[in-house]
Amino acid sequence: MQRFIPPSQVKVAAFLAATLVLPGRIVSAAESLPPGFRECATHAERDERLACFDAEVARLSSPAVKEQNFGTGSGALARQKAAQQIDKFEEITARVSSIVTRPRGELVVMLDNGQTWSQTQASASLALQAGDSVKIKTGAMSAYLLIAPSGRATRVTRIK
Repeated sequence: MQRFIPPSQVKVAAFLAATLVLPGRIVSAAESLPPGFRECATHAERDERLACFDAEVARLSSPAVKEQNFGTGSGALARQKAAQQIDKFEEITARVSSIVTRPRGELVVMLDNGQTWSQTQASASLALQAGDSVKIKTGAMSAYLLIAPSGRATRVTRIK
């Protein structure tokens, strides 16, 4: 036979469970903040702390930082960048600096902005050369598409 527990006791039990479990989550949430924010939080003076946070937000909002973070929303780089605030671009345009072909035929494309993208599947119809201007845009379900000068597209993932 089950024992009836009044709702007020259920609420107390839930509160106690949350206070015992959540402190660990709060610490891990604080650790997931970008290093600049963690450093700002150490300022004792209120105005200094606010100025530090404002400067960090401005730095993370700059177009250069946003472009460098493009494509890090999934995969291994997402886990590496999980601690950073990432503003998503819809697309970027860059020039191909070099191309490497993997053993199964997938292309690894290095761009002039320092990013490296890899095809998720080999595609013989994608003709790329160093110096070509390519566009990478967000696709469905966190996918990215590399669009060649010919207009042909292929799914890619950012590896650097």
